[in-house]
Amino acid sequence: MKKKFLPSFFAELAGTVKDIGGLFTFDFYLHRGRYPRHFRQQFKKGLHNLKQQEYLTTNGAAFKFTKKGKEWYQRNISKYTPFREKEWDGKWRVVFFDIPEELHTRRDIFRYRLKNLGFQQLQKSLLAMPFTCEKDVAEICSRLKINQYVDIIIAESIGAREEEFRKIYDI
Repeated sequence: MKKKFLPSFFAELAGTVKDIGGLFTFDFYLHRGRYPRHFRQQFKKGLHNLKQQEYLTTNGAAFKFTKKGKEWYQRNISKYTPFREKEWDGKWRVVFFDIPEELHTRRDIFRYRLKNLGFQQLQKSLLAMPFTCEKDVAEICSRLKINQYVDIIIAESIGAREEEFRKIYDI
C-alpha cells in the first residue's frame, strides 16, 4: 500500500502546493474532486503525519511547510516523482537553459518548478532527471513563454556525478 500511496501523495502534494513556502488547505485539495474517498482520507492522514513529524505547521485549516519540511520534501520528491516509471530506460533527461537577465523572474520560477518536478541540479542552468518528462517541461516553458531559451537532451550518461544521481533516484 505504501508503494502505491507515496507516488500519488507526492504528485498531489506537488500539485496542491504551488509555492512550497506558501499556505495550502486540505479543503482546496478536496474540492478538486478527482479522487476516491479512500485516497482523500489517506492524503489527509499523510498531511497529519507530516505535521506530527514537524514538517508542516497549521494555521486553522491551512498548512505550511517548515524549514525541516522543505528539506524533507526536496530530499524525497526525487524518489516519488510523478514521472517515475517502473523500469528506468537507462537515459537521462538533461534540461539546459540560457534565459536572459531581463527575464530573471521567469528563469527563477522555471528552475524552481524543475526542482519541484524532481530534477537535480548539475549546474545553475543544467538540471537532470532519469525519467520521461519532456511534455511537462514543454508545458512549463510554454506557460512561462521561454521556449526559445530552453532545450532538453536525452543522454546515455551525465558524467562524473552519475553515481551520485543514481543514488538520489534509487536506480
